[in-house]
Amino acid sequence: MSARTFVAGVGVAIGVATLYALRSRQRKCKTAEQNLTALTQYDAVVFDLDGVVWEGHIIIPGAIDALNTLIEKGRKVFFFTNNAGASRQEYAQKLQKIGVHASESNIYTSAFCAALYLQTHNYGKNDKVYVIGAPALFDELEAAGLTCLGHDDHTITNIPLIDISSRITVDPNIRAVVMGFDYRFNLYKLSYASLSLQQPNVLFVATNPDKQFPSNGKIMPGNGSFLSAVQTGSGGRAPDVVCGKPNPTGLQMILDTFSIPKNKLLMVGDRLDTDILFGIGCGVDTMLVLSGCTTASEAHAASRNHQPTFIANSIDVFNQAF
Repeated sequence: MSARTFVAGVGVAIGVATLYALRSRQRKCKTAEQNLTALTQYDAVVFDLDGVVWEGHIIIPGAIDALNTLIEKGRKVFFFTNNAGASRQEYAQKLQKIGVHASESNIYTSAFCAALYLQTHNYGKNDKVYVIGAPALFDELEAAGLTCLGHDDHTITNIPLIDISSRITVDPNIRAVVMGFDYRFNLYKLSYASLSLQQPNVLFVATNPDKQFPSNGKIMPGNGSFLSAVQTGSGGRAPDVVCGKPNPTGLQMILDTFSIPKNKLLMVGDRLDTDILFGIGCGVDTMLVLSGCTTASEAHAASRNHQPTFIANSIDVFNQAF
């Protein structure tokens, strides 16, 4: 969503959410009363977190009750976030702290998916990877047996580019560069990653492509902004694989692990280019909520292959459906 949409909608009770169904290129919409029943037909729901359950430190009104209502009604509830800045355990604790009945086994992060990707593609014990990201990303990769370089590179600051070029020596045994959102991203990290990726045999893995994210009423630059810098610095190397949304691999993992039919799972998120494409790419129904990064006008203007099955003001709509 835009900042103006969030400011207008958060801080007061959203009330009864209006739910639409997008069924054609003409964007004919049905009313909430005609579609609330449809939401009760899913056995499982996968939720994004930022812009869906919370926005920064602010809980989206009605979100906690909606999640717990689904759980109490016997629905399987999962969380899938592109934010690699916290571990699955930390997300479980955060959800539990605000009153949501969540467990680590039902939480998927892009960091976890990146580790699984490398592990299943013959990257393992003693293989070196250069990592840009939060400690949680290092933890997931090291748990998969990888040797991570870059732990302390955030401490190398205030050094002119010409001095960095003279002191950097890239490890020739690096097999991959793994990049997630990093609050301490700096010129040294940009330079090391760019130089590593100038070698064609080094794999470039991104946890997510999110260009922006909502925080405290503002739209801040996300991992996609940093990826663009590394892509430019490396001479045009785009990521070889993006492990988070919209890559449907993670969602397929949930379907397979929990034996959920595709027509019984609903993907809920606030972004057309990640959350909605995530669901569409996996062949499941989707619901866009307007409590995050996307406005109603943007949703209606989207091309057919970006259009969600439903749109709603927020996940508070589940409280109305049940």
